[in-house]
Amino acid sequence: FINNFYVGQDNFSVQADIKLDGIYLQETLLDLGFKVQIYEDLTAVQIVTCLEDALTTDHSNSDCLVIILLSCGNDKELVYASDHAMSIGFLTSQFKLASTTLSGKPKIFILPILRSQHLTELMNKQIAFVDDNETPIVDDFLMVYSTLRGE
Repeated sequence: FINNFYVGQDNFSVQADIKLDGIYLQETLLDLGFKVQIYEDLTAVQIVTCLEDALTTDHSNSDCLVIILLSCGNDKELVYASDHAMSIGFLTSQFKLASTTLSGKPKIFILPILRSQHLTELMNKQIAFVDDNETPIVDDFLMVYSTLRGE
């Protein structure tokens, strides 16, 4: 999973709760028998590269793929990388188009995203990789949102 607990470039502090959530998620996934790869504080380009790597990996012996993106975001389906805001629809779109060893297998996206008015204002100034499409509805996708308002 991707854990962006340092968000932005304007001296935002480390989000201790996000980091702790990442630790708990890792423990839970390992207890359930998942292979876990953790990436921390990725830029927008690094997140896209990470997802492309997950897409092209051989998943023949896997039952599903779970992608968790712990970060901050806003009400407009945007999530913040360490440098720019990104559209959730853009991030998931490559998984609905590809014919890979993931075809027909559940692709589970868990998005616990802290929403902050201060970050929303900043994100609106620094949006990258945004498309206007809604989050895709596809047969083998499960999108889980756990969105809390923050200060």
